[in-house]
Amino acid sequence: MIPPVYASTDLKTSFREVKDAASDTLTVITENGRGRYVFSSAAAYANDISSAAWEEANEERLAMGIEQGRADFARGAFVVGTDAAIALSEKMRLARG
Repeated sequence: MIPPVYASTDLKTSFREVKDAASDTLTVITENGRGRYVFSSAAAYANDISSAAWEEANEERLAMGIEQGRADFARGAFVVGTDAAIALSEKMRLARG
């Protein structure tokens, strides 16, 4: 998502609009046409940090799953077809008790 962008002069002329935008998401303030500052409410900032942490953890789990899948495939631990997958899943479920 592209954050809202405001000129630094908008802090003086349209403060309410900038403040409202910053209450929901990180908001970029430009100075001389270049992004210089990022404003945000504490809640939006905490939400962005939490989302970034979740995404990083999810990426790590995905990478580990791919690595494990490659290792399983290399040692021949795989099934072909849905019937075989269902049968293996049932066997594993019964083994757990």
